[in-house]
Amino acid sequence: MFDCDVRLDITLSEKRSASASVDFKVSVGIKLAGGEDGGNWRQLGTPDPRIPLEGLWVYVPPSAEFGHRGVVLKSGKSQPFAYMKWMLLPPQVGATGDLMVFSPGQREYASPNLAWRGHGNFEVLARQANLPYPEAPWTLTLVKRNIWDNVGTFLGWQLTTTRGFSLAAGAGGRGIEFLHGILFMKKQSKKAGEADEERSFNYTGTGGGFMFPGGGGSYADSDWPSIGSYLTKGNMPVSEPFRLEDLEGMCHIVDLNFGGIMPTPTPGSPLPGGLGVAGNALGFIFGVPGGLALGGFKACGWVAGPAALAGKSGISGGATLNIGKITLQR
Repeated sequence: MFDCDVRLDITLSEKRSASASVDFKVSVGIKLAGGEDGGNWRQLGTPDPRIPLEGLWVYVPPSAEFGHRGVVLKSGKSQPFAYMKWMLLPPQVGATGDLMVFSPGQREYASPNLAWRGHGNFEVLARQANLPYPEAPWTLTLVKRNIWDNVGTFLGWQLTTTRGFSLAAGAGGRGIEFLHGILFMKKQSKKAGEADEERSFNYTGTGGGFMFPGGGGSYADSDWPSIGSYLTKGNMPVSEPFRLEDLEGMCHIVDLNFGGIMPTPTPGSPLPGGLGVAGNALGFIFGVPGGLALGGFKACGWVAGPAALAGKSGISGGATLNIGKITLQR
């Protein structure tokens, strides 16, 4: 078995005009893993939606059709995407070769000034090339790889923001929490001028973990600035093509927050309370069997932004794991 990174440099098409010609190019890294007969591949880093995100690959020996050996990358399980000419197995660091791209999207070219090219080259990169490939890593390793290392397969959607509230109380370094809200996602359109698709989920969860002493609540609004990660695949099966309905059901929600509350004295009240702000990050782990199987999940992603606080004055913070349920808004 082997596991290596490969860079693909592809010229998809050419736009011609009276004064000049412009090439439309794709440069991406892919992960190629498997054995002598084939395996799986997927895009690395920020995916480029103009080419397939993942699929199977097969080794092609010399034949009447192909006078040379190489590797055929597939889109999904069956549709050929590209042919890596003279890609030998196992791949050697620094190996290069020509790349022939089969013609996805030709029929979408309405302009006579656009011409399909579909050629390029590849290079086997040094990082992680020819290292043993774990056939069955244990589930906690998969959780780390998909959530914290952010190298899970891109599922076409990005978490964008949330709107909701949480209530919490802690003492002695431990505490409990309840949270409820709406999670928003978007899917970038592949066609110029077409609006991105947006969907949302209702979520509710309760759990506990580390907390600063005290109690209070927080609120986050979807109009406030926030950042989110791409939705990435976990170690449990999802539909092909992927559907958001696959994410419904039991989930885990990791809540990380830190901030402060300024005292707002109330006449006649001996206990100081007040309002404050915090930075908050929510990690959503979708499709957890029964809500209890730590390590088994369908997909995951993060979203972070500011939150308004109310409660006992002082430092506020915590790290909790919540078991919950999530439902797609129709």
